[in-house]
Amino acid sequence: MSNKRLIYIAVTAGVLMMTSCTKFLDIVPKGKDTPRTLDQYNGLFNSSNLFSYNDVAQYADGSLHINGGADLCVMMGDDVITDSGYLSLMDLSYLNGYTWKDNLYLPDADAIEWGAFYGQNYTYNVIANNVMAVADENLQKKKELLAEARTGRALMHFMLLNYFAKPYDPATAATDPGVPLVTTANAVASGFKRARVQEVYDFVINELVSAIPDLPEITPMRLRMGKSAGYYILGQVYFTMGKYDLALAALQQCKTALNNSAVPLQFYDYNKVMAGWTSPFMPSFGAFNMPQAFDNQENIYLKQITLLNFIFSNVAMLSPAALAKYDPADLRLKFFYGADYFTGATRLPYLLHNSPLAINFGPSLPGLYLMLAECKARTGDLTGATTDLVTLRSNRLPAAKAGVDATTKDDLIRFVIDERLREYACTGMRWFDMRRLSTDPLFKNVTYTHQLGTATFTLPKERLTLKIPPKILMLNPGMENNP
Repeated sequence: MSNKRLIYIAVTAGVLMMTSCTKFLDIVPKGKDTPRTLDQYNGLFNSSNLFSYNDVAQYADGSLHINGGADLCVMMGDDVITDSGYLSLMDLSYLNGYTWKDNLYLPDADAIEWGAFYGQNYTYNVIANNVMAVADENLQKKKELLAEARTGRALMHFMLLNYFAKPYDPATAATDPGVPLVTTANAVASGFKRARVQEVYDFVINELVSAIPDLPEITPMRLRMGKSAGYYILGQVYFTMGKYDLALAALQQCKTALNNSAVPLQFYDYNKVMAGWTSPFMPSFGAFNMPQAFDNQENIYLKQITLLNFIFSNVAMLSPAALAKYDPADLRLKFFYGADYFTGATRLPYLLHNSPLAINFGPSLPGLYLMLAECKARTGDLTGATTDLVTLRSNRLPAAKAGVDATTKDDLIRFVIDERLREYACTGMRWFDMRRLSTDPLFKNVTYTHQLGTATFTLPKERLTLKIPPKILMLNPGMENNP
């Protein structure tokens, strides 16, 4: 790593900085205005660096470099199968992730999954810690920006927990190592320690509960946070913790708040639109006419990862076990094809996920209805859960196939989990379900495997939690690692 590089992420590599910069204002790109006004702080939220989960490095001359996207979760889900020849074209970390090795990163490698979230957290801290001091009489606007920043840094800590801390278990969360709590924008700080899992979740919930009342009632655009996105994230946090009654309440508030969106929000009915998104003459391109994430009317708030690495390299293919969960009439199968992306000439051993080219990890209508359905099923409202599922499925399958055939509570919960797989296959979402379900009595004894040629790899329970990357341990002496 170059000594001239200015690492703007306090936890990732601050001690490597060889400049005298000690404040965010010292590392704003040359020639740019430093944040002194509400408009300038507001503008920080509109940075393209905030709507994708990328690890972005900033150099002394103000130029930016994307080290990579936080996309290893794609290869760690059991919905994916790959081929060793294609996988060999990717960075070694993807092979390590697919085979669930103890250490995903080489000792000198940038830790993308760490840097992507702490990098955005730095920007949110800059805003949260300074915006209220701006000499401006518009108190409401200042409070809105503060609330958006606090919600953003809560989301970043939540995402980090779901890579580098054990799945939430109320019996052990008070002692399980979590991630460092970083609430200041200090680019040269080091020596960070890991807070406990419960402590970080308490911080995340407190930030969200405190911030949501000051978020804008009206969501102006998909890159900006409104109350609907805030309630969604709060519901998602409770959902991941297994607190389904609290999650349900927050998610219902999200659904109500959607009425105040200034951007169109609706499900796409694949029965009507899929023919216009695809071409029978270019099936390897998948749904290439599907709206991009920023314009996708199913997205409430945008936090995306790109899937180009996997699509262009023919790497993320649908496992036979996952394929078996689809009805042949399911129009989501149009996102897969059995040949290479660019020419469609090379037949692949399995169906390649070839579209869309990016997936939203942020609040969305499919995510909302799937979480609502699961929460209702788990809290005994089977009719409500079925209704929410049918709402989603009627936009994905022909009407005759959109029904739900589960009648008991446990069967309905299992149906929702399978529906989540069908909606999000080969996008990385499955990894987070595997984690949270590992403490669930219905699923905790499930064994996850990956096939690579003739070799079979079984996911050890310990690898539901990633080890702290070697570079981070080197830069923060005394930080404990995961087993």
